[in-house]
Amino acid sequence: MRLKAYITALLVCVAFHNHPETVCAQSSGFTYQGRLTDNGSPATGRYDLTFALFTGSNSVSQVGATLTKSAVGVTNGLFATTLDFGGAFPGADRWLELSVRTNGGGAYVILTPRQQLSPTPYAITASNLSGTLPAAQLSGTLPGGLISGTYGGAVNMNNAANSFAGNGGGLTNVNAKTVGGLSASNFWQLGGNAGTTAGVNFLGTTDDQPLEFRVNGQRALRLELNPGGPANFFAGDNEGGIFGSTGHVGLTIGGGGSNFVAPDFGTIAGGSGNEVASDSEYGFIGGGTVNTIGSISKYATIGGGSNNFVHDGYGFIGGGELNFVDWGDHAVISGGSSNRIGVWPYGPPSGATVGGGVGNAILCGAVGTIGGGSGNKVGTNLTYLVPLDGSAGTIAGGGSNIVTGVYGSVPGGLRNVATNYAFAAGRRANAVHDGTFVWADSADANFSSTGSNQFLIRASGGVGIGKTNPATALDVNGTITASGLLRSGSETGTSEAPSPAGLVIRRINSTNNSINQIVARSDVLTLERDGSFGGFIIRYPANPGHQTIACMGINNSGTAVNFYTALNNPGAAGTIAIYGNAQGLVHFECSFGNTFNASHLTQVILSRFTNDSFWAGNVTSTVNQ
Repeated sequence: MRLKAYITALLVCVAFHNHPETVCAQSSGFTYQGRLTDNGSPATGRYDLTFALFTGSNSVSQVGATLTKSAVGVTNGLFATTLDFGGAFPGADRWLELSVRTNGGGAYVILTPRQQLSPTPYAITASNLSGTLPAAQLSGTLPGGLISGTYGGAVNMNNAANSFAGNGGGLTNVNAKTVGGLSASNFWQLGGNAGTTAGVNFLGTTDDQPLEFRVNGQRALRLELNPGGPANFFAGDNEGGIFGSTGHVGLTIGGGGSNFVAPDFGTIAGGSGNEVASDSEYGFIGGGTVNTIGSISKYATIGGGSNNFVHDGYGFIGGGELNFVDWGDHAVISGGSSNRIGVWPYGPPSGATVGGGVGNAILCGAVGTIGGGSGNKVGTNLTYLVPLDGSAGTIAGGGSNIVTGVYGSVPGGLRNVATNYAFAAGRRANAVHDGTFVWADSADANFSSTGSNQFLIRASGGVGIGKTNPATALDVNGTITASGLLRSGSETGTSEAPSPAGLVIRRINSTNNSINQIVARSDVLTLERDGSFGGFIIRYPANPGHQTIACMGINNSGTAVNFYTALNNPGAAGTIAIYGNAQGLVHFECSFGNTFNASHLTQVILSRFTNDSFWAGNVTSTVNQ
């Protein structure tokens, strides 16, 4: 029975760190188990303990050396550790004094009063058995010292349950039948065995007790059976044997010391002081020290490093130190120091990534990315459950950069700010309006957008295109090609400002001859295909005002084919056929719109190969096409 390992029950109730604490323990010569409470609640964590023996409750005479046990794991108040005072128990009274501190903390606190190590009732009886005893008193297991010595007469031990311990060096004339008549090949040999049968021959136990392997008297490997699932595997010097939480399956500790695994299929490959919490199934810690996978972190991973923490999500920390993933599903911190993702309660980043650096944070930016650098932040709206602030924001590096809106980007630099769909680069560039692009030079001053969808450049040395020595704010070497709205010069040939403000000049490739397919438009009229290869119509709405349509064309015989009409504000919508397919037109130029207002006029030039449906050309208009 397991209770045979415990000889003495101890109760220790003391104050620790100005908080009421209680230590209640059972002890034998080798194992001390106890319960530690802090401020009336069961303690959990790592504590350093010392153990010393004295000859009395207030005596200054210490027996043997003081034993120090560092980083003892305490879970829900329970802990255990191995004690060995050597030959310190000759039979005289002994008193045990304990001291405690938090792992690596300050001075030890002595727990008072000392506890007397008392023998159990059966041990007292056994100590009084000596000399010649009546047979009635000899029952149970006797100490080896009472049956030692040389026996001149025959000793008959005819019970099949008799067993012997030792190396057998003093045994002679032993009949093989007494050990089942087995040959040497039926025992496991130091040099290995041949002719074994898998599933029949094995090393291990046939009961439900754990199997342990020891080296130099210290436990190096422990295997635990789980009737309801896979076995647990514990290797290394994990203090006090607190390897894993009871009732869980598939637990693995590959090595190291003072590691603790609680959930099903949790794994710690090595290191020291690492922990995987009970409701974080499949959690994995590769090594390092004092790394923690906290609660509700199924599938979370910490590769190594020191003092890294994952809580409430499928987070990943590759290494580094003091990195923190909290409430971040699929969040990743590759390394670095003091980086944060999703610090509760500021929102749930999903798939957020910090490549490294120092002090970077993705607070509530779903799928946000920070490549590295220092002090960069994605998502600064700290309102609870506002996941879109900084969503998909990206900071490649630099320092003290911020992305405050969705899909904002900062490639690097210093103290840049980008909001929704905005881009900020350089130094103190503030793209604070949606869709803005702001690039700032090295000047230590803010350069900010003033409206949405702007493209702003601060370059005190000028902007050069096609040249490296701009002489003006914008210096272009070569041909400028522009599409969209173009404003150039004056329509009147004077210093008067252009009117209209600009023109749209676009290329037309009309390959779709479906009826009502629009080719070009003014503000109220549309030039459309009529469903044939060569026919065109003009469509107008009701009450379009005064409109003019004037076209000049050439057919496939080189004959001019012209068209003109004026609309005097018709009250009903309709269409006008300007050219038909039978006319065989191959080229035409057409102006349509309100000639009283130049901003309402569109001009089109189109050409095709004879009888082909593919028309190509240009349109010039004040209306965006």
